[in-house]
Amino acid sequence: MFAVAALLLVWSAEVAVPGVPPEIFPSIEFDLDLCHSAARSGRDDVAACDSLLGHPGATPQAQVDLLESRARVHQNAQRLELAEADLTAALHLD
Repeated sequence: MFAVAALLLVWSAEVAVPGVPPEIFPSIEFDLDLCHSAARSGRDDVAACDSLLGHPGATPQAQVDLLESRARVHQNAQRLELAEADLTAALHLD
């Protein structure tokens, strides 16, 4: 039992180090261009936009930009209702 408590103490100290994510928590790089390039190129890559929209570093303006780009991705793939929903959400955030 003591070994488990010691392990948890060491692990929690590693988690608490500012600016250094522990290996068990992979970080998602926040790069808006992943979504924007999908919209510009016509690729049907909604997943890039989805992962960025859920990122805790996305400011409200970044979310608006991402929703607009995801709407373009949906439009390119002829999913017009989803495109409209994203544009409506972007308008509400803006």
